[in-house]
Amino acid sequence: MSTAVTIAAFPVAALVLWALLRSRAGERLVAQPSGERWHERATPSFGGIGIFLGLLAGLGAAVAAGAVDGGPELLGVAGGCTILFLAGLADDVFDLTPIAKLAAQCAAAGLVLASGLTVEIVDSEVLATAIGIVWLVGITNAFNLLDNMDGLAATLAVVACATFAVDAAAKEPESLATVLALSLGLACAAFLPFNLRPKRGAAIFMGDSGSQVIGFGLAALALASSWTAAGATLATVLLPLLVLAIPILDTALVTVRRALERRPIAQGGKDHSSHRLVYYGLTEQQAVAALALL
Repeated sequence: MSTAVTIAAFPVAALVLWALLRSRAGERLVAQPSGERWHERATPSFGGIGIFLGLLAGLGAAVAAGAVDGGPELLGVAGGCTILFLAGLADDVFDLTPIAKLAAQCAAAGLVLASGLTVEIVDSEVLATAIGIVWLVGITNAFNLLDNMDGLAATLAVVACATFAVDAAAKEPESLATVLALSLGLACAAFLPFNLRPKRGAAIFMGDSGSQVIGFGLAALALASSWTAAGATLATVLLPLLVLAIPILDTALVTVRRALERRPIAQGGKDHSSHRLVYYGLTEQQAVAALALL
């Protein structure tokens, strides 16, 4: 099975993260504790570099092995992820404005849709484009907001990628959806040992450069695997909504709550579902596990 070469994503991501931690290259990328953040000590936030390079390694290995061709759809997804990686990295260093971040997200979404990867389950091209942009931008931001506790975003991403991979492989083992799910899932899995460390605390955060790439990649998976005209059923249409229900619902609840309180929606806070589970008595690891199992 040539898609097995996507395993390259794991060692590449792990080695990049290990090397960055050993070097002084990421000294400017440090998340400082504040009243709006959950963590209590300064932590490097360049984990997105490892996740992004791991993802590219998995996709590149799949193309080299002939598991998938390097056609416009794959290039569109890789290009969109690159845009958001660079925008996220800039945000981690310089704090981009919400408008600048949204512009980058729309550009990435437009690139994917222009590549031919779109919402094929509706007949109207205009409606398909609108749904595609809202979906890609929405899930990207949902994972950006979900990255609020050690291990949470990466764990949910691994679970989601595993689900998408099984679904895609059952329909077409050697497909863009299969290799994208495997590559992204393995890159996130390599990040977890550096981020989810009970009692010791995270050695590294993924930063916006990681959370945006993960969210965008998962959103693209829905277009590549589930929302295609061929073989579309109610189950395949609903699958992405069910798989990504936690980030969608958490984002919706936080957005409504902050809007009612007249607080900036994009501002950090300790009002997410994960935080509430800890307030109810769970440990951070138990809260992450509970949300991953839902």
